[in-house]
Amino acid sequence: MFVRLTKIVFSVAGVVMISRLLGFVREMIIAERFGTSVEYDLYLVALILPAIIYGVINFSAVYLFVPYLSKRISDDNQSPNELNWKKIWPSFNLTFVTSLIIVGLIYISSPFIMKIWTKNYSSEQFEQVLFLTRITSLMILLSASEAFMRALLNVKKIFTYPAGGYIVFNLISISVILLFAEQLSVMAIAIGLLAGLFIQNIYLFIRIKGFEPFKEFSAKIYNDDTKTILTTVSILVIIELINRSYALIDRYIAGQLGDGIIAALNYSQVLVLLPESIIGFAIGAVVFPYFSDLSRQETHNNFGIVYNKVISGALFVAVIITVFVFMNTKEIVFLLFFRGIFDNTSVTMTSNLLLTLSPTIIALFIITTSIRACYSFSKGKLVLIFAILTFIIKFTGNFLFTEWFGYQGLTIASSLSYTLFAILLLLTILISIKFDQKKQFILNIFRILVCGVLTIVCAYYIKDYFPKSANQLSYFNAVITLLLSGIVIVFLYSLFSYMLGLKSLIKNLIYKKG
Repeated sequence: MFVRLTKIVFSVAGVVMISRLLGFVREMIIAERFGTSVEYDLYLVALILPAIIYGVINFSAVYLFVPYLSKRISDDNQSPNELNWKKIWPSFNLTFVTSLIIVGLIYISSPFIMKIWTKNYSSEQFEQVLFLTRITSLMILLSASEAFMRALLNVKKIFTYPAGGYIVFNLISISVILLFAEQLSVMAIAIGLLAGLFIQNIYLFIRIKGFEPFKEFSAKIYNDDTKTILTTVSILVIIELINRSYALIDRYIAGQLGDGIIAALNYSQVLVLLPESIIGFAIGAVVFPYFSDLSRQETHNNFGIVYNKVISGALFVAVIITVFVFMNTKEIVFLLFFRGIFDNTSVTMTSNLLLTLSPTIIALFIITTSIRACYSFSKGKLVLIFAILTFIIKFTGNFLFTEWFGYQGLTIASSLSYTLFAILLLLTILISIKFDQKKQFILNIFRILVCGVLTIVCAYYIKDYFPKSANQLSYFNAVITLLLSGIVIVFLYSLFSYMLGLKSLIKNLIYKKG
């Protein structure tokens, strides 16, 4: 089964990679036109509430609908190509109506709520933030339908097509920004966001339509299923809300630390999220339905075997990516963003934040899979406790670390809280299940992390011998440094991996990928 899972993961990862790279191109276009300007800061502040609530509804709905639809198929003794739509429609209707109510609440309350993040802005800037907040809140309406359609396709073991939805979104978004940025300024980003999400929903619906979703349509929003869902979803929503509220604190504090820091923080987060959004997303989307199925078996050995292989492989990849980013933050930021009004000051701020945020890459790879594993085992309440604990650490760390380290304290607090959250989720799964390879799994994790540390230490001294520019960094020097650094890091990481007994893991990954 794992061979089949691996093939699916890499096929999905290939599609996701194209979409994420397009998304990154979108960020590069935004950086070229808006850099770390106050104008872009205003847009990011305006996007705080809509983006957070969109993420909460979207991810909570996916986490909810995948096990729910999988269980519905199992309970009704139907094939994956059949569903009792009459029972399912109320669950979707409830989610959509909730989204509609939230949009209305944002529209009404935003003049009061947004004053929290705009107290240092002029009245004209506040009006701009308010307008953008209300406009972008429409994205919340699209979150429910997108999540439901994506979950349904995944339960039916269709992964590549829904992953392609992000390609559609990014192409539309990029096109709108390129066409209207000069005339509409940051408003073009908002319009591109909404247009991309709308077309993506149409794209997903084209595939869903083949399953006859309007067969036995029901306008109800409450039945026995929704009664159970309301109990479950409350925990999921709180967890997602807590995890995504980091941006609320970050942008509140960053806005008081200086102009452009909100934008620089956003660019660093985009870079850190890129690897996880390609590989981690592909892994999470594929294994979640299998986790839901395997968790209902009397023995958890198969669940443990899949979890072991997925986490070990993901962590092995995540560590080497983290080492590369950590060692080359300035070169990466310079090469990707240094154009237009994204100047040397922007490079310095963004690379400093990226340096202390880079350990989050490892944590995110673990969280993406482990949180789905916890939900499959109905560990939502425990995950909620972990989320509250790590939020307290993030909240406290933001104020303490910014006093000690300046604006870099924001990303230090993020790295610390995400790492703790990942460790707690990992321990929860290890304690909850019994499988034959548990000791080997723990040993492999330890070895992989040791390999990463040894690689950083050795690469740090070797990098001193790299050719350096006489005055300032150039595109040529950045490319040469990244190439040499990449070669050195891969060589050292592979060497230490073989020395520490990870040879079988490397061969397994290369074989499966091929």
